[in-house]
Amino acid sequence: MKPLLELEQCFQSSESLSPDTIIEQLEKVNKLDTQDKDYTDQQIIDLIVLGTTKIPIQHKASPAFCHFIFKQCTKQIRVSSFRASSFEKCLLYLLNGLENDAVLADLLVDILRALSALIYENSTNTSKFYTRLTPCLLKFADRSMKPLEIRRMAINCLGNLCAGAGSKLQLYYKDIYQVLLSNLCVVGKGSMASVNSLDLSDSAVRKVASSTLRALQFLLSQDRTLVSNPLYDSVDIAMNRCSRTTQSYQQQPSWRSLNSKYLSTGIISSDSEMSDSDGMTFNPRRCRDDAKIRNNALLCLLAIAKTQPKTLYPHWQKFIPDTFSTFLKNHVVASSLPTTASLRSTTTQHPISPILRSDHQPYSLLTLLLYDPMVTVRVATCHTLIAMLEGSKQYLTMASERETTSSFTSLSEKLGSLVHDLHLGLVYALAKETDPDVMALILKVMSTLMVNTSYDRLSSGYLTQFYRVILSHCWNSDGDPGQAVVVLQTLAAMMTATGATLEIQTILTGGGDDSVQPLLLPLLLSLIDAVGGGLPEIQVETWHILSLCAKHHFKSVMFHAWDRIEAPFELAFSQPRLRSVSLGFIEAFASSMTQYCSVDVTSEDLETCIKWWMMILEKYIQQASMDSLSDVRVLTCDCLSSMAKPVFEQLPARYQRLAMALLLPLPEDEESQVRAAACRALGAFVLFPSLREDTCFVSDMATAVLDRMEDPVTLVRLRASWAQGNLCDALVIASDIEGFCLREWISISTWSKILGTSTVASLDNDKLRSNAVRAMGSLLRITPPDYFKDRHVMFLIRDAMAGLVKNIESGSLKTRWNACHAASNTMNNPAFPLGFIQQRQFQQSDYDDEGELYPQRQHEYPWTATLFRALIHALTQCKNYKVRINAALALATPHQSAQYGHHLATVYQTVLSTWHDCQDPNATTEFQEYKYQEQMKDQIKNALLHLRPWLPELDQMTIDTLFLDT
Repeated sequence: MKPLLELEQCFQSSESLSPDTIIEQLEKVNKLDTQDKDYTDQQIIDLIVLGTTKIPIQHKASPAFCHFIFKQCTKQIRVSSFRASSFEKCLLYLLNGLENDAVLADLLVDILRALSALIYENSTNTSKFYTRLTPCLLKFADRSMKPLEIRRMAINCLGNLCAGAGSKLQLYYKDIYQVLLSNLCVVGKGSMASVNSLDLSDSAVRKVASSTLRALQFLLSQDRTLVSNPLYDSVDIAMNRCSRTTQSYQQQPSWRSLNSKYLSTGIISSDSEMSDSDGMTFNPRRCRDDAKIRNNALLCLLAIAKTQPKTLYPHWQKFIPDTFSTFLKNHVVASSLPTTASLRSTTTQHPISPILRSDHQPYSLLTLLLYDPMVTVRVATCHTLIAMLEGSKQYLTMASERETTSSFTSLSEKLGSLVHDLHLGLVYALAKETDPDVMALILKVMSTLMVNTSYDRLSSGYLTQFYRVILSHCWNSDGDPGQAVVVLQTLAAMMTATGATLEIQTILTGGGDDSVQPLLLPLLLSLIDAVGGGLPEIQVETWHILSLCAKHHFKSVMFHAWDRIEAPFELAFSQPRLRSVSLGFIEAFASSMTQYCSVDVTSEDLETCIKWWMMILEKYIQQASMDSLSDVRVLTCDCLSSMAKPVFEQLPARYQRLAMALLLPLPEDEESQVRAAACRALGAFVLFPSLREDTCFVSDMATAVLDRMEDPVTLVRLRASWAQGNLCDALVIASDIEGFCLREWISISTWSKILGTSTVASLDNDKLRSNAVRAMGSLLRITPPDYFKDRHVMFLIRDAMAGLVKNIESGSLKTRWNACHAASNTMNNPAFPLGFIQQRQFQQSDYDDEGELYPQRQHEYPWTATLFRALIHALTQCKNYKVRINAALALATPHQSAQYGHHLATVYQTVLSTWHDCQDPNATTEFQEYKYQEQMKDQIKNALLHLRPWLPELDQMTIDTLFLDT
């Protein structure tokens, strides 16, 4: 019979069985190392609930039952599988035991252990018990609690209680924080001091310290405000725990360093001043405990780095001191590291032994990475460094190095020194590391550092050092594919480094004073060569690096390397598993070619680009557009949308028609990603001069895009709205052609559909709105006067104006300034129905003695008032200057005073008031708006001058006085 089934029968017959029999059966189950797959989670939960009803908390079998709960919750079942009612029974069983004063200390430990497993990341079920559970755990976790094992288990419970709790536990975070810190430091009134008196020689104390740091990590991950608490410095506490256990442990010969070299050569001998009893005994248990403390302290730093990275910036020098170069001089044998001469020059040939050193160099994350014997600690160190460096680009941009010395060291120079030592430390750490998992993580640290560092203000050579140590210690294309992929990912990050173009060019193709071998570009080409074959994952990463090279180093390297890449590309394109990634390279190559052609490209290079596109279209794009893989079809569209305007315009007509023929069917593709990419490509094509003047293409393109404006997928509608906006912009440009007639480009039904879909899109997802109003404004700008005589058209315009006004008043800033600009475009059409309605026949009584209509008798188009109110509100109330500038532009656009309706005076007073506000020296302007200040003044001035001819004489004199000097 299976042990769990026997245990169930034992529980059911517990009243007739002796406690020893129940204990024996529980211990039999607890000794099982494997899961019982015949039992579902719910069956085991039911068994636990049954046990809570059959075994009282003071029963002799209670300790074994608590161990059963702990093991099942950690090894067998998912705690989230508990129903609320079952969880409540189990939790109350354990909680009642904690509150029972008659329960002995050993049983308390077992209860707390079971409770810690039950509540881990289970805030959904636990939250209703916080008011009762938390104070109970805080009492047991207090620094005065003895024995220590009870305190440790209570601390574990507090940590597990915080894990994933979020805001549900917010009321208790501060109390938990204070109790946890009381186990690590002495808290006085207004001050905090680390506890130097913790007796880490006591195993129980070490376990408490480790559990406290673990719980602190969970807590800091949930409440980021605790990190900036001025009373308790979590950063210092975590780092002190790392360094103190390091200092006590580093005296042992097992410390991961080069000490074995010194010991073997007799530097440490019986004649040394250090006796055999001074730290030379090896204690495996102490080693493991100290490593756990260091590991959990590092995880605390990791939590801080993820939740409050900017708070950690001022503390970086505690973890990465800028004296690390000095440390290396004292601790590394230069000849032992097969690195470059430039690296060896930073060390000495006869360094001081770490055991005998007396210079007290600071401990840091780099020393842990270099010397800690525990793989888990080195792994945690790497994760912490990655978390610190991620997103730090803005901070590290300040780093600079200069050759001249000065008594004053700026923050930029301190950061420069820190970045220097961080690069150097990682080079040595990678050269020294033997564990493959840690090596992979060090490479990821390097990648994160390169992505976030700006090298233009630093000394050259850092990337070259990285490249050399990576190839010499990690690269083996015939070895572990996983490690080779990580190496290639690191090299990919190197290609994106900012401010190191010349150094990367040297790494790729050579030519520098200190050229590297092997050069990277030949190495990459060898990996994708037809002869080598190679593993797919390695080839995929290689193509990814080549794509980044094309994106970031096109002109200097890749433009002239196509002849060497073409054969490997043709081979990769012929393989379905590599077709997508190789075509991604073509897309990157084509995009960079477009940027290259947009500047002063030579006629010879332009001819090369044209021939390249002719070959790509005929040999690859044509085939890729019909590929069965949707990713390949998406990249086909992306490649076409990357074609440079000068290239397309000079392609032979046959290739132009081929490109259009391949693209036009793709908006109807069954895959939404393909439809979206095709709409984007059509939006790019319609701006080409030859195509925007091609009425057939414009008509076909409009039809294809209109169908996608009603697509159920938001991404497709977004790309279609962008393409539709470009289409209407292209029509505006085409309208400058003599004899332009809109009906020759699009029919009135297509015009109606464009305006209707734009109106709907202007009320759709916020991402669509900016393009929708752009299309609306451009289309109405070129609409012929006779369109406005149609009753149906006027209904469309009414709805369009409602959507336009809504987007002027609300939405993202981009949407609002596009809406204001669209209003200006609309008013640029003299025939647009705005302001006073002039069509109806007035009676004699509607005129005054001078033959002018009485103002109150003049009727406005219904959208006039709302449009001008929205523009006035945007001009006066919006803080963003781009919105205000475009609102002022719109207010100064109408060609006739009648287009203002009854609002001319209001518009004038608003613009005049805005002018005075712009001249006010006491007015506050947000920093990011300063660059638009002068443009704003110019636009307001232009608006006043535009309004002047239609104003009363007194107002005209006011404007003349304002601009008398100009």
